[in-house]
Amino acid sequence: MAGQGDWLNLYYERGKFGFGLYGGEAGSETVLSDTPVQIGSWYYVVGVLEGKQLRIYVAQRAGDGSVGSFTSKSAGMSRTLANPGGCKFVIGGDVEGDWCDPDEPGSNQFYGIVDEVRVYNRALSEQEIRSLVSR
Repeated sequence: MAGQGDWLNLYYERGKFGFGLYGGEAGSETVLSDTPVQIGSWYYVVGVLEGKQLRIYVAQRAGDGSVGSFTSKSAGMSRTLANPGGCKFVIGGDVEGDWCDPDEPGSNQFYGIVDEVRVYNRALSEQEIRSLVSR
């Protein structure tokens, strides 16, 4: 079981998008996409947590607005999300301080544009995600 103040993070690292569960002594569980990110391109990035399964979906938007490549990757976890209410809800960079500890200095910055954010109270299926990104 995950500890107090767990948080989910959809992030960019080493040229790829990632999705993870983080928290205190329990450490982190992550999945990194296989899709290399091209600077200047738009992407649909979806992170799904369902039980002990993390999934990330990445779809690149073509210049004409259509969806180009669509990839997904999954990773099993040893625990589940517990007590997410102990952390802030942050979109973009967190310059005020650590997500769960306001006394920690902020260093998590995002350089880019975030658009059309949606948060669901259930795990979306791949079919639902494909439908959303093709609109």
